[in-house]
Amino acid sequence: MKLITCVEDRFGLLYNRRRVSRDRGVTEKISALLSGGVLWVDPYSAELFSPMITPRMDEKFLEMATKEDYCFLENRDIRPYVSRVDELILFRWNRRYPYDLAFPFEECFGNWNLVSREDFPGNSHDPITLEVYHP
Repeated sequence: MKLITCVEDRFGLLYNRRRVSRDRGVTEKISALLSGGVLWVDPYSAELFSPMITPRMDEKFLEMATKEDYCFLENRDIRPYVSRVDELILFRWNRRYPYDLAFPFEECFGNWNLVSREDFPGNSHDPITLEVYHP
């Protein structure tokens, strides 16, 4: 699967029980990345994509996605599913927030190769950095 997530500078996913991932510019980038592919999400995340993208929703989305599918993660621990990830698409907020849940980047993806990086203006702030990693 191709894993998509949004993090603050210390890899926080949620801060003060709120999502880091809300930005229209990011949603537009994800829509372009999908190129007609399937996006799986937790029901918690579905509202981020309406009406631009109609994702498939399921509590077990990380188990249900195929190798070709995309999964958007914002409120789960990826550790049990790392072996299923073939590509990591990371949106960096370039901000620090007091996070509640962190993405285990160093532990799980620290030895992966950065294959592309792009800064772009977000709707909420400038810049947001898109990074793509491969094993």
